Amino acid sequence: MKFRLLPLSDRIVLGFVVGCMLTLPLSVWITRKLDAPKGMTAALAQDGFNYNSSREPAHGYEFPGYGEKIDLANLKERTVTGSQPTLAEKLGGRTAILVAVDPTCSFCFLAADQMRFVHDQTAKTNIPYYLVALRPIENAAATKYREKVGLDIPLFIWSNNQPLPRKSLSQMPTPTHMLVNGKGTILRIWPGSSSEGTARSRMGTQIVADTLAIMDALDALKRAEKKN
Repeated sequence: MKFRLLPLSDRIVLGFVVGCMLTLPLSVWITRKLDAPKGMTAALAQDGFNYNSSREPAHGYEFPGYGEKIDLANLKERTVTGSQPTLAEKLGGRTAILVAVDPTCSFCFLAADQMRFVHDQTAKTNIPYYLVALRPIENAAATKYREKVGLDIPLFIWSNNQPLPRKSLSQMPTPTHMLVNGKGTILRIWPGSSSEGTARSRMGTQIVADTLAIMDALDALKRAEKKN
């Protein structure tokens, strides 16, 4: 498999983001940025939720690497009016959180509270949050799932007219949260969920904390570029 080298601007942003994630103290971002449930912040400030082992290939799953791209033009919104705007059109170049879901997956239903938490927290800083199905799905399944998670969270579905995306995207576990830039470049991933409510809360809090740190880093980079 051949991979194209990312444009220089994307490589600079990706390197900056990864560097910040390795050096920023998690506790600072959680206590300063997040409205976590009482009694939860202190424990998370000490250890958070470690997603590193979750990103290791296991049980036949594959994961996209940082810097891989999702073709946003092949993902179309399922709306009640029948219109199908693409995710590329919807984002308009903005960085967003995408959640890879499968409406037939029991964990995707179970994780609805985790998704709602992340959505509500990141909405406070105007970060777009969308559901994506990286393979075609039936209308009835899509409708039932949207009703479970919330009709205010748009669902984008891979086009029937296009081949499925590569295995690292189409076969990763669901749900998986991803932070992508406006070109579809993956900046961060947080795979999976848990059957335990406490664990889901910690996972959701970790996603929000990481996202806020990355967004602040990207804002700092933009300000630096303007000065130059």
